[in-house]
Amino acid sequence: MFRRDVRHNSVLFVALLLAVAALSSVFLATQRLQSGLQQKAASLIAADVLLRADEPIRAELLQRAQQLQLRTARTVQFPSMLLVGERSMLVSAKAVEAGYPLRGELTLDAGQGAKTLQAVPAPGTVWLDPQIMRRMQLKPGAEIQLGDARFRVAASLQQEPDATLSFAALAPRLMFNWADLPGTGLIQPESRVSYRLLLAGEPAALARWVAASKPGLQRGESIEQIKDARPEMQDMLERAGYFLTLAALLSSVLTVATAWLASQRYVQRHLLNWALMKSMGERSSRLFRLYLLQFLWLGGLASALGVLLGWLGQAALVTMLGKLVMQDLPPPSLLPLLGAFLFGLLLMLAFVLPPLWSLRKIPAWQVLRQGEVRLPPWSTALLLGGLLLALVAWALTRNVLAGGIMLATVLVLGLLAAGLCLLWLRLLRRLAARWPLPVRLGLSNLWRQPGLTSLKVASLMLGLTALLLIAVTGRDVLQYWQRQLPAGTPNRFVINLQEDQMPQFRQVFREAGLPEPVSYPMIRGRLLSIAGREVKPEQYPDPQTRRLARREFNLSWGTALPADNRLIQGQPWGPGSRGGWSVEEGIARQLGIRLGDELRYEVAGQVVSGKVQQIRALDWGSFRVNFFVTATPDLLQQHAGNRISSFYLAPQQAVLGDKLVQRMPNISLIDVTAALDQVQQIVTQLGRVVSFVLMFSILSGLTVLAASVQGSLPDRLRDAAVLRVLGMPKRALRLALVAEFSMLGALAGMLATAGAEGGAMLLARYVLEIPYRGHPMLWGAGMLGGALVVWLLVWPAARRVSRQTPMQVLREA
Repeated sequence: MFRRDVRHNSVLFVALLLAVAALSSVFLATQRLQSGLQQKAASLIAADVLLRADEPIRAELLQRAQQLQLRTARTVQFPSMLLVGERSMLVSAKAVEAGYPLRGELTLDAGQGAKTLQAVPAPGTVWLDPQIMRRMQLKPGAEIQLGDARFRVAASLQQEPDATLSFAALAPRLMFNWADLPGTGLIQPESRVSYRLLLAGEPAALARWVAASKPGLQRGESIEQIKDARPEMQDMLERAGYFLTLAALLSSVLTVATAWLASQRYVQRHLLNWALMKSMGERSSRLFRLYLLQFLWLGGLASALGVLLGWLGQAALVTMLGKLVMQDLPPPSLLPLLGAFLFGLLLMLAFVLPPLWSLRKIPAWQVLRQGEVRLPPWSTALLLGGLLLALVAWALTRNVLAGGIMLATVLVLGLLAAGLCLLWLRLLRRLAARWPLPVRLGLSNLWRQPGLTSLKVASLMLGLTALLLIAVTGRDVLQYWQRQLPAGTPNRFVINLQEDQMPQFRQVFREAGLPEPVSYPMIRGRLLSIAGREVKPEQYPDPQTRRLARREFNLSWGTALPADNRLIQGQPWGPGSRGGWSVEEGIARQLGIRLGDELRYEVAGQVVSGKVQQIRALDWGSFRVNFFVTATPDLLQQHAGNRISSFYLAPQQAVLGDKLVQRMPNISLIDVTAALDQVQQIVTQLGRVVSFVLMFSILSGLTVLAASVQGSLPDRLRDAAVLRVLGMPKRALRLALVAEFSMLGALAGMLATAGAEGGAMLLARYVLEIPYRGHPMLWGAGMLGGALVVWLLVWPAARRVSRQTPMQVLREA
């Protein structure tokens, strides 16, 4: 009996299996990736906690760490010129103390292959970035000069744990021993130096150090913890997390709908057996236990197989995403698997127990006489299923409101679909008067039972909406990521270009047959006041905002809005625009700058004042030249500055960069190819994850469609058998079935398209935070797709009606 039920209720079985698989895979993958990111974040800052400072690390901070038995290491980072004979190159010099790195490892190549280790350069030696080795034609054993000191090149520095993708850190690295720092003579009172104190140890001791040190932080000091590491990856990872959660939630909603539809038919199929056994003297309590055990077996088997499939699914997800954290991930926990298993089991019981319980009070003669009985407590089953869905939503989002929002969304969509369906049926009844008889016959089944038809349309719409929404949203997310790094994204930056070098700079590109890159003027300035209020870093509670208030800004000028920028407030500038600043929206929000405020900057020893005339939005991940603040030309162009440019060089054109440096030795050429490759790899891996999760949602949606259609077929087949007995041709019967279900699918498709478009817009704007673009082609595709999918599900049954005798059809129905 159990084997027969699995075979005849494959839709319910598959729906439960897919839901448990989707939930368990997403739960496990998310848990492992979050744990891995936490572990990896520590190595990305080479410590558990990091103190940044503009001045040497204060002794009391070090003493406090030693008292708490924390491991410490100091680093100093500053820009400097490396000298090899008559040649020079701008580098990012970094002096490191013994013990560095506290977390993570370095990768070195001393000419005998790359190897990883936790160590610092020996006194008198340096480790150099491969760019420096290649451009300055150096090998291990060569000598270089840094400031007043000479060093021997010991190895090529392939990778350091606390390297970042921020523009300020993209100059090639030179690493040397802390003990050699005084001998260089490079640290002067006006030097631009970044001091760091790295700490590692027990979480409780670290928390006490942070709590004791934060209140006494001085100007230029800030504390960074693990959660602040690698901000350049957080945007993509957060959107991927949202998409994973969305897919799991939709799969859960679809499974609830499928379980409800399939379980109704499941219970109705067992009414006759129940009545027969009860009429032969079997007690209701014993029958209840028998069927309950059977349902538990069915739900348990589907949930167990779903957990197994979910385990394999999370392994695939982790394989796709594992390289994002570049570390062995912790093993999966059994708790998410247990939760997913219980979800499948409880979902089965939620929709089966209420009608089974009601059967105990229904007399056997009533079932045998009527053949089918309407069971009233389906509202109880829906309530239980909704509560279970809310619990899953909370478990996925850890947000109490998520369950309520999910239930409200499903309820609104269902009511809207039912209401629109009733209006459409009235209109359809008037339009169908002139249509052929088989078509009218098929459509009459829709308006004869408007309530049941509305229920079917709502179920179909829910499945199609989920399919369309997840497909459209997944495509939009992928396209958004891919648009961030289109072909030809700049992979070289040139700074310190002088105005009189611009003709020579352009000539190099003309000789190579390449387009001349765009360049921008640039000068540094310090913000003095906003709307007459002096800028005091200590007045801002956020450490990042305090750093922004203290730092000098790279300012530029011009009237044209750069291609990557979008004007949010204000008017475009023209040739006659004067006395204005244009401010990026993020920094305007952080510093409290509004349109019309007067900003005063100190530039080259002079005070420059103007009104904020524009607020701009821009994308810092585009790898193009961007500025927090720009000005109209009249404010800044009289001050001496330099220019900055960015451009793309293919691998075979890399020699052009060397030619630029040879002709203009004063410029600094920064190669960001490695950083671009890393981001592109992230986009590719996340794209695979989106496609993988999309598969679960599509399969879940198809099970809803199958359950909805399958629940209606037996009645239609029985009606068709009666009509065949009365002499209706087989072709007309097939046409009536196709007309009914195709119209059902088209109506559900139209409503689903509206729901998917609305949902995609809300998700894009308020959750994923990506630009929303309409999908006009989706409307036609939704209606045709809905009709086609339902027709394909019905066609095999329609063929069976025409091939079998009426008696066979009646027996099967």
